[in-house]
Amino acid sequence: MRTELPCVTPQQHLLIQQTISRLVEATHPEKIICYGLRIKNNMKWSSFPDQVESESGISLDLLIIILDKDKRKRENVCDHADTISNDMVRLITVVHSVDAVNENLENGNLFFTTLYQSGILIYDHNTTPLSEPALKTISETFTMANRRKGDLARLFFETACDAMQKERHEIAVFALHQAVELTCTALLRTCLGYKPNTHSINKLFMLLENTPVRIDSIFPRTAAEDVAVFNILQRGYSDVRYKEEYSVTGDKVTMLIARVRQFQIAAFRLCQNQWNHPTSTP
Repeated sequence: MRTELPCVTPQQHLLIQQTISRLVEATHPEKIICYGLRIKNNMKWSSFPDQVESESGISLDLLIIILDKDKRKRENVCDHADTISNDMVRLITVVHSVDAVNENLENGNLFFTTLYQSGILIYDHNTTPLSEPALKTISETFTMANRRKGDLARLFFETACDAMQKERHEIAVFALHQAVELTCTALLRTCLGYKPNTHSINKLFMLLENTPVRIDSIFPRTAAEDVAVFNILQRGYSDVRYKEEYSVTGDKVTMLIARVRQFQIAAFRLCQNQWNHPTSTP
């Protein structure tokens, strides 16, 4: 397995090393594999003072492998990674036990075998080796399950539109959350072979950065209004069910419906290509 990150300057490499060292010190993983890296350069100019500055933000997609099978331990590792993550080095993590990773490698799971073959091993405690992967497989059962997720996502979107017509805005928001969550799941399973286990739209959107869908252009989060609309979606799973006297305005729901429709069109166009050619790998 490769150990050198591509496309980074010596300064960026040092910054990444320092961040990973903090992560290792806090979580004591068995291995860390990087399977994606994005560098965003922000050029700044101002007359006060009159100069040009450049800031780089690095996003790292990491598989963190731990010895412990306990779900709470995996969640704690994710929480630590979120705490360490910042604007300079942003960590997007999935955490699994070494036993689960090896089982998936032996079964030819697309996600884990791809990481074994193409990922970058950036930390190795070297306690437990990874299994030799079997040939990558995309079973018809797996493809059918992905189609079902897509069908459910479409049905939830239709439910949201019907609820909006009846001015049941809270029902529309909950259905939109489900529509987006299921669309993300179908997209990640189809394109990466990865089955997420989170209800967080924010987390799912971060995982989608390894797919061709440009999520930031569909759900921008720069202007205050855009952030407010996204937060309605992000919290829809819990707020609608548990928040006393929950309310949301129709104009916000209308904006969400338009964005979710755009997202599903882009996502299912990409998924359909894979579903029509199930023997191909992303």
